[in-house]
Amino acid sequence: MSKKICVAIDFSSISTTLLKTANWMAGQTNSKVEVIHISPFTVQAGHFYGTYFPFLEFRDEHLLEVEKKVTSMMDELLAKAEVDESRFSTKVMFGDPVAVMTEYQKKAPADLFIVGTRGESSWQDLILGSVTQGLIGQLPCPILALKDGRFLDCERVEYLSDFSKFDNQAVDWINQLSRDRELVVKIHHVLSPRSAIEMMEGEDLNDMHSLLDRAELFATDQLDKLAERFKVKQIEKQIYKSFDSNIAAQVVGPLNESRPDLVVLGTHGRKGPSKWLLGSNAEVLLKRIDNSLLILK
Repeated sequence: MSKKICVAIDFSSISTTLLKTANWMAGQTNSKVEVIHISPFTVQAGHFYGTYFPFLEFRDEHLLEVEKKVTSMMDELLAKAEVDESRFSTKVMFGDPVAVMTEYQKKAPADLFIVGTRGESSWQDLILGSVTQGLIGQLPCPILALKDGRFLDCERVEYLSDFSKFDNQAVDWINQLSRDRELVVKIHHVLSPRSAIEMMEGEDLNDMHSLLDRAELFATDQLDKLAERFKVKQIEKQIYKSFDSNIAAQVVGPLNESRPDLVVLGTHGRKGPSKWLLGSNAEVLLKRIDNSLLILK
């Protein structure tokens, strides 16, 4: 059960939608919501807030002035979004968004972090591109990335399962989202030679096609067991047999065709050379599908 949700806003046109989604998610999960705005130290930011950030030093009076103005702007935005303000609190911080949010997570961890995937700010966007990707790589909690800031009104959810620890999280989150609605859920599993070998450890590896066939039977049984755990209106299942272990590449087409409201997947948090060479399924899907993502950690 989620207890705290953080939502990052930059006062772009999608900020109201982010707040509305956070309000809905809080109702589904009985959570409190902390709205966070992080201001970079730039001249453009100073112009936006109607104050001045000196180049060589950032005096306390300037920061207090900005914090007071931003807090007022956040209060106005909460009223405009018509959220349950008893659930909401606000916080203003300064610095690099990824670094500041990552450090803050260590001190005041959240159960879910909500960001958008497109911003319209005049300085480096708080919720655009590399910032969202940086948060995916650094934050330890699940991240809800809303595509183009669209309100999350779930009717269809699709989950990419690799039969790992993420299955438990996916079941918990999706069952919470289904409380006041009849969800349709589709579970995807990509069966590659690598996953088949891991799944069928100890079996004869000489005939890879035969191994994939046996692994498919095992995966089908696993999907059936997983499907029974979802308390939703309808369950669909699909297995992809492929010699390409790139999960994202296999599901991009089907996801763009079915256009679910939300795609759920786990990320194992690749870092260093492996991330540079292989990328992240979550980051690939952020760029190549037109759906919001719930990224589990």
